[in-house]
Amino acid sequence: EKFASHPNGRYSKIAFNIVHHPLFYLFDLLVTCLLLSLAIIEDPSLIPVPSNRREVTIVTHSVLEMIFLSIIGLNILLKFVWMKPRTFLRQRTTIAAIIMIVMFIEAMVVLVRQDSHFRVTRCLRPIFFIDTYVMVGVRRVLRQIIQCLKPILDVIVLLFFMVAIFALMGFYLFADVDPTFFSTYL
Repeated sequence: EKFASHPNGRYSKIAFNIVHHPLFYLFDLLVTCLLLSLAIIEDPSLIPVPSNRREVTIVTHSVLEMIFLSIIGLNILLKFVWMKPRTFLRQRTTIAAIIMIVMFIEAMVVLVRQDSHFRVTRCLRPIFFIDTYVMVGVRRVLRQIIQCLKPILDVIVLLFFMVAIFALMGFYLFADVDPTFFSTYL
C-alpha cells in the first residue's frame, strides 16, 4: 500500500486490520470463487434445467448473486472506511464498487421480473476475482500487458500503412497488365 492510504483514525485502523487479515483474504477469495461458480446454474449453462423448475433456478441464482455481491460490497465498504473518500476514489477499488452496484441492480431486476434477460454484467465477475489479494501477480501481469498495448498498436498502425502503400503501388503499377498471362494464378 502507498503511504497516503495508511490508516490514521480509530475506525480506519480497525477496517485496515480486518481487510488485511489472512482469514479475510481467504473469505474474499472463497466468495469471489462462489460468485464465479454461479455460471453453473445460470440459464445458458451446460446443465439442462426442466422448464417447470426454471423460475426456482432464476430466483435462487439472483438471491445467491445478491448475497455474494453484498459480501463483496462489505469488503469495498471496509476499504472505503480505511482509505477515506479522497484516497478511495483514486484506487482501482472504485471501479470494482461501480461494477458491484451495477451488478446488484441487475440482479434485483432479474429477481423482480422473474426472467433472466440478456445479462451483460456476467462477464465482469472475474474483475472481483482478480481484485483479491491472492491475485497480486496476475494483476501485475495484466497491468504490464495493458501498458504494452500502446506500442503494439503503434506497430500495427505502421504495418497497416505499409501494406496499404504497397497495395496501392501494386495496383497502379500492374493495372494495365493483360490478365490472360495470369489465368493460372486465379
